[in-house]
Amino acid sequence: MHLIALSQIKITGVIIGKDRRAIAKFADGKPGVILKEGMKIGEDQAEIKAILPGGIVLVEKIVNVYGQDEYLETVI
Repeated sequence: MHLIALSQIKITGVIIGKDRRAIAKFADGKPGVILKEGMKIGEDQAEIKAILPGGIVLVEKIVNVYGQDEYLETVI
C-alpha cells in the first residue's frame, strides 16, 4: 500500500454487501486502489475498521506525551 498522508486520500465509491469494498484515489496522481476492511493504509499504517455508505473509518495507534498508547478514529 502507498505510504501517503491520509489527507491525500479521496474515497470515490463504496460497495456495500457481504464483502465491503471502497475505491480510493490519491491526490499525488498515483493510481487508485480497492480497499478492504482490515487493510492498513497511510504513512502511519491506519487500519480500516469499517466501510460504510458514507465513507471509511480508520483507526491509528499513537503514543501520547505521557508515553501511553492512544487510538484515533478518522472518517474519510
